Amino acid sequence: MTIKRNIKRDLKRIIRLKLYFKLIDNLKAIRSSVMDGFLLIEDLLEDVETNIDFNIIKEIFLERLMKFEFIPESEDPNRLDVVLPTIDNFDFSDIEIMEIILNGVVGDFVEANYDEISQLFGNIHGKLLKVNSVIGDFIYIIPINEDLVLQEKRILGYSLNRFPFSNSPPIYKEFFSKSVNFIDDNLSDWVNKIIKTSLRDVTHKYGGK
Repeated sequence: MTIKRNIKRDLKRIIRLKLYFKLIDNLKAIRSSVMDGFLLIEDLLEDVETNIDFNIIKEIFLERLMKFEFIPESEDPNRLDVVLPTIDNFDFSDIEIMEIILNGVVGDFVEANYDEISQLFGNIHGKLLKVNSVIGDFIYIIPINEDLVLQEKRILGYSLNRFPFSNSPPIYKEFFSKSVNFIDDNLSDWVNKIIKTSLRDVTHKYGGK
């Protein structure tokens, strides 16, 4: 019975260890599959005018992705968890606009810079969502209403640029789906191959052929 317990214990340990290193070897591909979600954003931005610098947003997202814990530690030595980024567990601090876009935007909004906001509303900048601009300044996202339309014409003399994701549906499932598909397409194959090689290793260890 002791030998059987040892064989079972060693088999679990070897399978977990090999799967762990297999996942580590594929972390680059997993991260890449998450970043592929930005193709969806970039497609939506095609032929759309915006002053928001989505390149900066993409860079920050990648930085957070590199720090994301895909394989968290487990108290169970035989357990191995794989966690993929979702709308709920990813750190969107400093890129809240990204979270808003993924969750979907209800209503019509415009983009305005600091000077335009000051002319229209005075000193209320801290209450508004701001994002990096392609021209080096912050861009503020503000809702459209009748008063704003009147003030645009009366004070500015022109219409502000419309936020391209106004009235857009949630896209977070589609955004993160490529990483889920990558794991779904590969994990069972990885596990099956690892089980076979681990069985062979344990058999050799205990004198089998």
